[in-house]
Amino acid sequence: MAGPGLRRYLRGYSRGYGHVPGIGFGVPHRHRPIRSHDPGQSADRLLANFSPKVRSLLLDQARQGKLRPGGVKSEITVLFCDICEFTQQSARMDARDVVEMLNQYFQPMVETIFRHDGTVDKFVGDAILAVFGSPEADSQHHQKAVRTALAIQQAVKATSQLRSARNESTCQVRIGLHCGEAFHGFIGTVDRLEFTVIGAAVNRASRYCTGAGEGEILISPDLFQHVFNLVKADKTTIQSKEGELTGYRVKGLKEKDKAGVTPSAQGRVSYPEREIADG
Repeated sequence: MAGPGLRRYLRGYSRGYGHVPGIGFGVPHRHRPIRSHDPGQSADRLLANFSPKVRSLLLDQARQGKLRPGGVKSEITVLFCDICEFTQQSARMDARDVVEMLNQYFQPMVETIFRHDGTVDKFVGDAILAVFGSPEADSQHHQKAVRTALAIQQAVKATSQLRSARNESTCQVRIGLHCGEAFHGFIGTVDRLEFTVIGAAVNRASRYCTGAGEGEILISPDLFQHVFNLVKADKTTIQSKEGELTGYRVKGLKEKDKAGVTPSAQGRVSYPEREIADG
């Protein structure tokens, strides 16, 4: 099950879905641009959730007065990563130890997301919500998201080995991914601006995260059709609030792709229809 922080976020997300009072997507002329020197607005802090490459591009936009509230609707890949059994485990730990444990696991996870050009949308308690293909378009966002998930599991194992050697509590994570259209961009005011993602794709990704087991990566059929010749995966079904969902448990990269070769320069590959039916 997803942690309580993730569930609270999704409840709030569902109530606010499709409506952000006072903020329109796109770039309304009535909004002042966000400049890196605006009083009360730290561009560095605002952009801390982006990879260094994307951060540099957005800082240039801020300096030129081109960074404004608004966003676009396009296909992205959403990744949810949740620490398994975190509520029960943290209840037996000192609060300071809990924070230290989260930081030790989150640090390499975030570095992995950035290394694959992903964006950290939110930390939600014991979970991370990351997106690929935003705020800058990326034709390879499907492949990069799946590679990130595999690298995160490796990073978690390495962190757990270090903590186990010190007789400290260890964790496993579950990861769910889905791709689909969503609104994504900067919302708020010139004094309080945040990056966010709004769309059904976010909820669907969370369903796959909840359905994944400890140490597993579960992706949707929509995402699998973009990466089926990149990964080794087993077809499965999970129960969710939306009913029964088909998914694919990713076991690893196919041998030819372990060196980092992506399957398609366009970010999409032809998909054999019978693969869905036959698994």
